[in-house]
Amino acid sequence: MKHKNPYVPKESIETARKLLPTDVFNQEWGAQFISDVSEVFRGIDKCIDGVGFTDPEPHRLYIMGCDLAKHTDFTVLTVIDRETRRVVYWERYTEMSWPEQKYRIVQVARRYNKAKVIMDTTKGSYGDSIFDDLRDTGQFPIEGYEISTAKAKAELIKGLILAISDCLITFPRI
Repeated sequence: MKHKNPYVPKESIETARKLLPTDVFNQEWGAQFISDVSEVFRGIDKCIDGVGFTDPEPHRLYIMGCDLAKHTDFTVLTVIDRETRRVVYWERYTEMSWPEQKYRIVQVARRYNKAKVIMDTTKGSYGDSIFDDLRDTGQFPIEGYEISTAKAKAELIKGLILAISDCLITFPRI
């Protein structure tokens, strides 16, 4: 869709096109009515591939996100194929001891070809000390990610909104 407006620089329109989900851009800049644009994650159904979770394939690179919890929330492990951007493994659990959680993280990361683990290490959270323990094992690459500000969390959500709205990731029906 071409956008012409003598009052808005072309660079501003192109910047908005790059930063906004397609539906939001078309509604806000293209004056199109989009029925579900007020939903946070639009287009989820387009991203569901119906394949189910898959076992690791040799020589594939995987990345695992890890958000820890114990009693009032769930720990969630999500493994994504780095090339296809497809969720190949997902689990969540609660009321599990920290040693058992560390064991599960190690097992899943090793199973998926020593997947790189990205773990929430926000100061004051449980992730910080567990991250240190897992890093010290040297069994797989691990990186901490601190979500200590509303801005940091908003950036993560914004990236996920874009990935879903533009169908840049796929996943089984979870």
